[in-house]
Order: sequence, then C-alpha cells, then structure tokens
Amino acid sequence: MRRFNLAVLAAVALASGLTAVPAQAHAGRPLGMENCTAAGCHFDVPPGTYDVKVLLGGDAESHTAISGETRRSLLPETAVAAGERASRSFTVNVRTPEGEPTGPDGTPGLDLALGGSAPALAGIEVTPARHTRQIFLVGDSTVCDQPGDPYSGWGQQLPQYLRKGVSVANYADSGESTVTYLSEPRLWATVQPLIRHGDLVLIQLAHNDKTTDEATYRANLETLVAGVREKGGNPVLVTPIVRRWFNSDGTLNNGTALLVNGSGWTIPR
Repeated sequence: MRRFNLAVLAAVALASGLTAVPAQAHAGRPLGMENCTAAGCHFDVPPGTYDVKVLLGGDAESHTAISGETRRSLLPETAVAAGERASRSFTVNVRTPEGEPTGPDGTPGLDLALGGSAPALAGIEVTPARHTRQIFLVGDSTVCDQPGDPYSGWGQQLPQYLRKGVSVANYADSGESTVTYLSEPRLWATVQPLIRHGDLVLIQLAHNDKTTDEATYRANLETLVAGVREKGGNPVLVTPIVRRWFNSDGTLNNGTALLVNGSGWTIPR
C-alpha cells in the first residue's frame, strides 16, 4: 500500500474519539539500555500496551529505523547529523501470539530490532501506556503481521505512521475469509471482547471469500459491523487491496484493479 493511503488511515485513527485503555503491564522505573545490544532490545514485560521513547544519534551521521515483535514497522528511518541527538516516541501492542493469531506464540516480552543504513541508539525508555487509543485490524494475509521477508501486510506498516498514544492490535490472519474469521475461536471470538467504547476497528476480508456466495458474505460483514458497534467501537470496512499479477514481460497487470474500481459495488452500512 502506498504511503498516501497509510497516511489517510492514520488521519482517520487520530480524528476518531477513541477511549483511553489502561495497560496491563509492569510497574516501576522505565526499562532502558541495559536491555539492548547493537542489534536490538528485549524487555521482559507481560502482554499489554507500552510507550517507547528512544534517543537516536551518535558521533557519526546516523540513519535508524525500528521494528518490533513480528516485523512491525514502528519508526521509519530517521536521519540524525553527526554529534546530534533526536528523540522519538511510539506506542506498541504486546500480546501472545505476537504475530498472526493462529500462528506460534513467538518470544515472550517486547522485542525491538534496529534497522536503517547506519543505526545508532543512544537511549531508550519503555513504560506502560496509560492513555492508549486502540486500533484493531481484522483481515487476511494482505493485512497481517507476516513473519518472513519480503512479505508484509499493510497492517504491519501502519504503526510507523501513528504518533505515541495510538496502539495497533493486528488480529489479521493469513488465509481467512469472513466465514472462517467468524468461526475460528482465536479470531473474532477473541477480538470482540477486547473492543472498548470509541475503539477503531478496520475490517478487510474478501480475497478468501471467492467461494462465499453474495448473501453469506454480506451477512458476515453485517455480523462483524454489528459486533463492533455492540461494544461501542467504530467499524470501518476497508476495500481489499488488489492481488499483484504480472505480465510475461514482468510489467504489472492492473486490469483487475481497474475493473474493481469501476464496478461501484454497494457495501453494507
């Protein structure tokens, strides 16, 4: 997904009246650099939502990006001049499983990885987030936290465009349709109880519904929307991104995208 589209989603999230959710996390002084190596940091914390404040820079010019948990982009590559320091903050959701809900648990705690062309981390503080705005993602492989490079769901990229205080809980799962998302206990039955008044829930399910009839698909979307509203949340139906098909010469075939964009289908309200 292009940067512009992700920025639009970020604007929607920040404009919504979302509710503060207390973190279920550790107490005490902030965790810091004693938990870090040159490659990244590990913090032994329970599931919850955490604010992370980093100090970037070093003696030489640096370019630092930060990802977390299952390859979530949390901070875009940030340039800092030689001898200078730059402070940045973001909020991260820690849960088990840390990636796809039907996948492996992953490593307990919070894991951050340093990236960029010349990373330099001068300081870090991790504290429980006290006033978090929640964005839940419901979707398939095009949305989820993909475990292996070069694959990536757009939900995996979303956190880097949001300011501190906005938490993305990505419950998208590869291969899911509206039918399976509703029936699998680790998916909708797990997500819905977590939704609080004012939370934003982005729903993108369609690719794996190619064998689902129209009436069932519509009914399933209505069930998801009603379930979000029942908890006081704000549902948003996201038009699925188009599968990338290539011609024999390697050029991108956009025929399907043009067909979908021109069809003007009416979706449930």
